[in-house]
Amino acid sequence: MIRDKKSFVKGFLLAISFLIILVIMFMPLFGHGENALRAADRLFNSISKDSSNFIPGLLKKNQEYMGKPFDVTLKLKDDAAVQKSTKLLSAAGAKVSSEGTQVKVSGDLGQVMAAALNDSSILFKNNQADLEKLGAAYGMPA
Repeated sequence: MIRDKKSFVKGFLLAISFLIILVIMFMPLFGHGENALRAADRLFNSISKDSSNFIPGLLKKNQEYMGKPFDVTLKLKDDAAVQKSTKLLSAAGAKVSSEGTQVKVSGDLGQVMAAALNDSSILFKNNQADLEKLGAAYGMPA
């Protein structure tokens, strides 16, 4: 039934070696009890995230806005949005007052932006302990 035994044995050995490697890839032999797919996914995520983290550069650019005052009125869709934005902006150091669905915000533009960028950095890094602290600081999930 087998016409070319040499090719058959070669193909059979390659198939067996492929299956052995495949089984090894699914075993938790890599760091932190991960299999090869999870380890590779973690590696590629860390590489891609590091190349797309623009927050440190934005923090440097934000220095030119430190001490610059701003005053703006926001019209929001509902009371829940008003409460959340009031809490977030107040924690960032802005003076906030609301009337209905309108929120009047004033303060130091650089300070408010620095607070937003620092919170963004915590969210970007996705560290659970830091996210819990951030959520507790604002009284809402991060």
